[in-house]
Amino acid sequence: MPSATRPAAYACTAATNTARRTHEDRARTRPRGTHGAADRDVLRSRARRPGHRRGRDDRRDHLLRTWRPHLLAQPRARSAPEGGQRPRPGVHVRWRTPAHRGRRPGVGAAGRAALARRHEHHGDGPPRRVSRHHRVVRRGQGGTPVTTTIGAGDTVGIVGVGRMGAPMARRLAQGGITVRAFDPAPAATAELRGEAGVEVVDDVLDVVTGSHAVLLMLPSSDVVEAVLLGDGLLAATDATCLLVDMGSSEPARTRALSEDARKRGVTFVDAPVSGGVRGAVAGALTIMVGGPPEVMARLLPVFELLGSNVVHAGSPVGAGHAVKALNNLLSGSHLLATSEALLAAREFGLDVPVVLDIINASSGKSGSTEVKWPRFVLPETYDSGFALRLMLKDMRAGLALEQAVGVPAPLGLAAVQAWEAAADALPAAADHTEIARWLERPAAPPGQPGRPPEPGAGMTLTSRQQEIKDEFVALRGTWGTPWRRMLELDPEFLHAYLQFSAVPWRKNHLDAKTKEFMYIAVDAAATHLYEPGIRQHVRAALDLGATPGEIMEVIELTSTLGIHACNIGVPLLLEVLEEEGLRDGPGPLDEHQERLKAEFTENRGYWHEFWEGLLELDPELFATYVDFSSHPWLHGTLEPKVREFVYIAFDAAATHLYVPGLKLHMRNALRLGATQEEIVEVLEIASVIGIHAATVAAPILAEEIERTPAATTP
Repeated sequence: MPSATRPAAYACTAATNTARRTHEDRARTRPRGTHGAADRDVLRSRARRPGHRRGRDDRRDHLLRTWRPHLLAQPRARSAPEGGQRPRPGVHVRWRTPAHRGRRPGVGAAGRAALARRHEHHGDGPPRRVSRHHRVVRRGQGGTPVTTTIGAGDTVGIVGVGRMGAPMARRLAQGGITVRAFDPAPAATAELRGEAGVEVVDDVLDVVTGSHAVLLMLPSSDVVEAVLLGDGLLAATDATCLLVDMGSSEPARTRALSEDARKRGVTFVDAPVSGGVRGAVAGALTIMVGGPPEVMARLLPVFELLGSNVVHAGSPVGAGHAVKALNNLLSGSHLLATSEALLAAREFGLDVPVVLDIINASSGKSGSTEVKWPRFVLPETYDSGFALRLMLKDMRAGLALEQAVGVPAPLGLAAVQAWEAAADALPAAADHTEIARWLERPAAPPGQPGRPPEPGAGMTLTSRQQEIKDEFVALRGTWGTPWRRMLELDPEFLHAYLQFSAVPWRKNHLDAKTKEFMYIAVDAAATHLYEPGIRQHVRAALDLGATPGEIMEVIELTSTLGIHACNIGVPLLLEVLEEEGLRDGPGPLDEHQERLKAEFTENRGYWHEFWEGLLELDPELFATYVDFSSHPWLHGTLEPKVREFVYIAFDAAATHLYVPGLKLHMRNALRLGATQEEIVEVLEIASVIGIHAATVAAPILAEEIERTPAATTP
């Protein structure tokens, strides 16, 4: 936290803090009796015999067999190993990159002490596997540390202690690190309360206090941004604390967050993990680090407590998330293909376990054949601990990356579409291994089709439709049959809705979780969406000669009724603000607001006073609503009088707008500390409920068009 707001114990300058950490680092790493000279001992490479090649594991084992006893027994050796060269000052390293393959290091006294500590922590058994890519601690001339590692005796915060975060917190505490843990779900933190080495805090900002690093184990970029931005962790962190995103976020958004952090003088890197809950419990995760190597060096002792394979994915921040997204695109494609093949084998009369044994001894093996099918699909437990929707999120990110760099992605696109269809069909909490259950079906009679394709799933998208779909997935994090059919029928209407519904996600006055609560409340409210009636009248209209375009226009007009949340809510909010002494009459409209008012009046032919308050408080929502609601007026074919009949029909329909309760809860929220902007954002979320007219009716229209050959789109 900034020194002005932190407790006195932590209110020190960066220079003082560095000096303190330097002293502690030397005290931990320098063997007794070495007075600085050993700090100049460094790694030095030695040429490999010509033509000799050794595998990665063989190199590691050879290194440990050759050097470990020597390092532990000879703490003061200052010369290079026999046959080697004098070490150069400046670095004591075990730095393994592709450029260093085939070299063999000598290690100074500080390195020997570090290795001894690892030997002590991990016992006398076989050494744990560490990626060949690195082990770095940099020192300046004369042994003065430039950076210090974070490990035993230090404090690390964790935000998000669910199924993955909780075992990670335990691993760190068992390794001698003090853990400060936060999770908004009491059930998540309850298991950690009282555990040795773990302090549960009740405010997310408290994880920063005294922490040398904060790990974020969160489900998406939306949640990460909600935790970091605004008055979040970025504002509460200074240069002495590293921020590490270890969840599965979107690479481009991770890079943007890194730039925001850099401007504040804060270091932010990504280090997503693979290996699931079992890997987290065992400390056997694969960790893919994106960011400068010197930052990874500081975090390496932390990572080694959590994973058995720590890999530097690349120096740009976001490299780890890019690799994770591409890995899960592959993993999801593997599982889908494996499930298809094994279900076909079973229907052909083969013994699936025998088929798996053969595949696992052949070229078709993968993690899906070796782990997922034997452990989770065959026993029908479907409990890998990784949700299907999280896998789909990562696969979408991988596909988006492929498309962004111009790589043809026919297989990735097909795989993502199949997983989207499964997500639509399966329960929200489905495990990702249930993709196999979704594919499963009774054998179809010979010559007859099996599972029918998802409606619209096989359509070929135009470049514009693909652009809209990609933007929709990036902004809203979801996709499904209703959106697919709307994209097919009227892509520009879907795009206008996307801009309208994304306003609260761009503002972020409310955190992402609270927004989801608002959507649940709105979606669970009693509204009238009567599917049989929609189908009946769509068929009748088509039989009477209506075109699909005309019916879609009626659906689009009906989709705007959610704005009544603002038509009713904003005037009430203005009343409450005035009654509470927080507002004194209407404010003047600026030039931009006056222009919006003039454009609305010209396009729609009227103006009403209930628009005044919305235009004053939220011109952005007003502008996007006008674009959204004007689409059928600008591009439709119905007579204006018929459009007004449509408005009369749905305005007279039974909807729920309870004014006394709305005003009561606005006043309660203000007295409990809510801001005007937060209340407006709740109204923004409620204002898009009208789109349910389209999400229900557009697929029905598409089905009826397919059923009626004479009906063609305009």
